[in-house]
Amino acid sequence: AIGIPEGATDAAGAPIPDKSGFRTPLPKYLLDRMFFYGDSWEKNFATALATARAQKKPLIVDLWAKWCIQCRVMDKTILKEAAVVAELRRFVKVKLDVTIYDAAQDAIQKQHGIFGPPSFVFYDSQGNWLKDQTIHGKVDSSQTFLQILQQVK
Repeated sequence: AIGIPEGATDAAGAPIPDKSGFRTPLPKYLLDRMFFYGDSWEKNFATALATARAQKKPLIVDLWAKWCIQCRVMDKTILKEAAVVAELRRFVKVKLDVTIYDAAQDAIQKQHGIFGPPSFVFYDSQGNWLKDQTIHGKVDSSQTFLQILQQVK
């Protein structure tokens, strides 16, 4: 277990207390090496969904956890591929950290039929959930992920 980054919030925007037992959370420079936060990834689902609807952009929700090995692998490989990064620019993006239980995030998981990370949920530019395009589990290649992204309009 590792500490919670200072200033971390849950899906509703409330501060997440560090219950890991560590007195000091890991510094941001170490977390940035361990986990991909990317540019302009929201951390609040409701805010991201409202932004996507207002801007008429598709939304991608990345459900991840610090203990999720496949999440880290995809963050370091697939989500850093140039073509994927370029395609993601047309999305509003949100990363939901489910490392520690949070009732609001649990509700989001149940609403979307997700059991745990890694998972990706998509909404179209009209704000409609694209249930059939939900990804449960790891994605094997950046090409596969890119094709999925390109289908979201």
